[in-house]
Amino acid sequence: MSPIKQETVHPALVYIAISATLLVPVLLWPALPAFTDNGLNPGQKIHQIWLIMAALLLICAVTTDCIINYQPDTLWPAFACSWILLATLGISTALRQPSGGWLLALMFAIHSLRAMYALWRNQQHWHLWPSWGRDTLASAALFIWSM
Repeated sequence: MSPIKQETVHPALVYIAISATLLVPVLLWPALPAFTDNGLNPGQKIHQIWLIMAALLLICAVTTDCIINYQPDTLWPAFACSWILLATLGISTALRQPSGGWLLALMFAIHSLRAMYALWRNQQHWHLWPSWGRDTLASAALFIWSM
């Protein structure tokens, strides 16, 4: 009896699919009233829901990138935990501010610098380009929609 061959999906495809799924609402949610001809419930706080979706994308991105960027170093856990805690603190602050979109956009821009620095150093990890693209798009969308 021959073993069953299972096709595997490359981690980059899964990473891109999850990132895109979480990114689409951040890009399009503020335009939702225009698409629905303002038929939404006026009691819904669209801006707050949008910020929560952006915050979810950011914490997922930060946590995932910290795990993927594992370094066999004794200080790696401290740096990874610090980065995640700083992102969580920033998200908590942004969700309580009336202009929280600007702070979330700034946090995405800072997080994109992490991937950009690795790309600049010519590191060829499979997740760097999708990470940089996701964070840059999210940052730009948050800056533009928050104007």
